[in-house]
Amino acid sequence: MWEAVTTFAFFWVLLIMAFIADKCNEKRMKKRIEQKFGFEKAEGNSGAGATQYSVVDFYNCLIPEEQGKIHESKEEEEKAQSMKEFLQKEFGTTKVSSVDKELLKQKLEGDKLIERIGFRKSVALVNTREVIKKGEIIRRENYHAD
Repeated sequence: MWEAVTTFAFFWVLLIMAFIADKCNEKRMKKRIEQKFGFEKAEGNSGAGATQYSVVDFYNCLIPEEQGKIHESKEEEEKAQSMKEFLQKEFGTTKVSSVDKELLKQKLEGDKLIERIGFRKSVALVNTREVIKKGEIIRRENYHAD
């Protein structure tokens, strides 16, 4: 009977410890995300600000404005203003025509998935073993000979 009671008690202790560890990890990850991506991502507002727009949206909205076109609605003005704030914060200018397209795309979308996969594969495949054919005799004494 006492084993059941101690098991039940330690279950709750373990549950509380796991909860505390999860909250500590969440705070640490929030700080990392805030340092890497800025305040909006850390707050969980990934759709807030200019990051919800694509590069095409930036060009379609801000290029006509640079050419003198006036926005038709209040929503378009607010959209253009948030885009300008993003450009000012990230690139130091409000003109999208002076910003490199690739840099803007990288800031908005992050690193390419293919590059990350390539890096992971190169790191994971460092210690690969050589293929041994059936019936082949392995002689390792000559591997490190000069």
